[in-house]
Amino acid sequence: MSREWKNHCLITLMLACIGLGNPFQYTHAEDSSAPKEVAELHEGKNVLLLEYSQVLEDAGDELTWQQAMDSDAWVNVETPNLNLGVTASAYWFRVNVKYIGEQNRIFQIRYPLLDYVDFFLLQQDRLIKHIETGDSRPFNSRELKDKNFVISHHQDTSQVLTLLIKAKTQGSMVLPLSSVSIEGYAEQTSFESLTHGIYFGISIAMFLYNFMLFVYLKDRSYLYYCIFVFIIFLSALAYTGQGFYRLWPEYESLNSYMTPVTSAAGFLAATVFFGSFLQLTSRGLWGRRVFALCVGISIFSVAGSVFLNYSKSIQILTLIQLLLTVLYLGSSSYLWKKGVLEAKYFTLAWTFFIAGNSINAARVLGFIPSNVFTIYANLYGNAIEMLMLSMGLAYRFETMKKIQTGLSRELRYAQLDAIKNLEKYRDLFQQSPVGLFRYERSSDRFYSNEKSNALINKHRDIRKFLQDELTLSDYKALLTKNVMKDKSIIYGDDGGKYYSLSLLAKRNDSGKVVEIEGSLVDVSEQREAENLRLAGEQEKLSSLTQLVFGISHQFNTPLGVMITTEGLIKDYLTITLDEIEHGKLKKQELKDTLGVINEAMALVSENTKTMSAMLKDLRHSINTRDRLNLSNINTEPLFKDLFGYFKAHRKDDKEPFLLKIQVETNGIQTLFSDYEILSDALLRLFGNTYYHAYEKDASEQLITIKLSENEQYVCIEYSDTGRGLNDADRENIFVPFYTGNSRQKGNSGLGMFILHNQIVKILQGKIELLSPEVGFGIKIQVPKTYQ
Repeated sequence: MSREWKNHCLITLMLACIGLGNPFQYTHAEDSSAPKEVAELHEGKNVLLLEYSQVLEDAGDELTWQQAMDSDAWVNVETPNLNLGVTASAYWFRVNVKYIGEQNRIFQIRYPLLDYVDFFLLQQDRLIKHIETGDSRPFNSRELKDKNFVISHHQDTSQVLTLLIKAKTQGSMVLPLSSVSIEGYAEQTSFESLTHGIYFGISIAMFLYNFMLFVYLKDRSYLYYCIFVFIIFLSALAYTGQGFYRLWPEYESLNSYMTPVTSAAGFLAATVFFGSFLQLTSRGLWGRRVFALCVGISIFSVAGSVFLNYSKSIQILTLIQLLLTVLYLGSSSYLWKKGVLEAKYFTLAWTFFIAGNSINAARVLGFIPSNVFTIYANLYGNAIEMLMLSMGLAYRFETMKKIQTGLSRELRYAQLDAIKNLEKYRDLFQQSPVGLFRYERSSDRFYSNEKSNALINKHRDIRKFLQDELTLSDYKALLTKNVMKDKSIIYGDDGGKYYSLSLLAKRNDSGKVVEIEGSLVDVSEQREAENLRLAGEQEKLSSLTQLVFGISHQFNTPLGVMITTEGLIKDYLTITLDEIEHGKLKKQELKDTLGVINEAMALVSENTKTMSAMLKDLRHSINTRDRLNLSNINTEPLFKDLFGYFKAHRKDDKEPFLLKIQVETNGIQTLFSDYEILSDALLRLFGNTYYHAYEKDASEQLITIKLSENEQYVCIEYSDTGRGLNDADRENIFVPFYTGNSRQKGNSGLGMFILHNQIVKILQGKIELLSPEVGFGIKIQVPKTYQ
């Protein structure tokens, strides 16, 4: 390994360690047993309770709540961001609160990874409420079904209450304790759910996007990246508490394994992706050693997470993360400097990823305080990292496409050379499919097989054929070079035959030409097949490129809106919290802020629904099922029931539903087909007519369906009298992501593409665009029998 690379690693390690310290301190008050200031709880005001609190360490976990209250070892907490690091002790916290006016309050700990949490609410040293919870206890033990730990209380007097909390955990002892009103609790929960939803939405989108690229390209880097994203997704579910809340509320024992095991598995998946994406094993001895070292460390972390207890495994994983950070960033920075452009994307992406995780790791070890940013810094880093790595994989895809084009060209040339060499050394026999002949100069005779005689057509012999087809320059080239390779001859009255003529001159020891061997091959079919193959490859590459860029374009706008909206909400909330903190908040400003947040959340919801619809259409567009669910379908109820279903789902539209349907079965009572495919196609056609064909105030809005049949197909002619299609629409209507001039109702541009695939590729039918004088028309032909 070079000294330069080692310097990169050293610099990266120094940067990772700068600024680490332990800012949290707490001291004994002058009278440690004296209670701190009483926290006043005003209606509608959110209060951070930790700075009003006292803490008591219970090293043996032996104290009852009465013994804890009577203890003289209480110390005052000197920071609102308490972090005691990883500890085996139990801790008691107490805070005195006073309700200002009758109200309902929520007392909450917004950190879902504490093993055991006991809430005791006391009034004049008398226990009035006790809640036992924690992620090592059943989820249904919680008073409120929340991923965090909360307790509610209603008070109608101004009497002082004491909130006593006992906490014990194998992980980091973090206690972000606060009291909020019911409205504040709902707002915080909504915002947190929105933030988590955006993060998980980005994760799912990146997973599906790169998985589709893997399906098309068969490049394992995309698969490794998908595995990495999936494991990080599981880790985030466990870390945020969403997993225990929504997926495994009945299996609290999973919480002891999910976080360390997914973190360790994430290291292993990241290492495999790291080696594949940067192709470390092909970078020389240093690359193979670095990759092997990272794999070994990752496997060790997985084993440790399984066999060690939670506390030990979390500490080991934190140190392993710092070590892998040095190896990852040192290697990628070195390759970036050497001109490997993929390493640029990996370095930038991993810098954000490790920055977020390092902040979180420093919080776990107790080096920095715990707050909203440090608790969820890893999620922020993960989201940016996924976007950056997707950009890197997109760049790699473009590079691979250029390389593949060059390799295909070289492969075609190599195949042609192999065919020529094979033809040169074939035995001359009459049944050969190749026209072979030989001229012996000593006897002045031509020998040819039956294929040669058939190919020369109107010429009486090979000699005459060569005289007519070879020019003086051909003879000259043959005598000077002893060979004439693959002279192309277009033959036949209609110019539709292609011959390939090759000649080889053999000389004796004195250099005199004594024999000429030749071959004549009809390459018409090969020429046509090659043209078709090249056209097919070009079409496939064009379709793939269009699909990739179409997906990127369609997802880019809603993702951009969601990320921008998240930043807007954060900015407004930061300003509002600052004004609350300094007592400057005005009622109108708060109402304006809440209005902006409400509009922003509506915008996020709309874009989330748009992405959901796009993902649904994308799933339909890659449907490759090869089995049909065939049944006899009654025709007249089919169309009317589907139209009624479509109409019922338009009830939420503000515009009146004026569309009508007219069905002419023409005596065709049943249709043997796949109901799911046929109904989906018709519903898409109904939607196109409803949203695009007519102006909303048009009085005549009619769909006409006519049935007919021939020997092989039952024909469904669908038409309306709306605006119809222009030339561009007719040419591109079945092209994926083509939307014409309409972007209504979250139109993804995949509807007619999916319809075409379902009818033609899956149902083995036919589709034909009609040209009515007015409106739009399409003819769907459904097979009567199936292979």
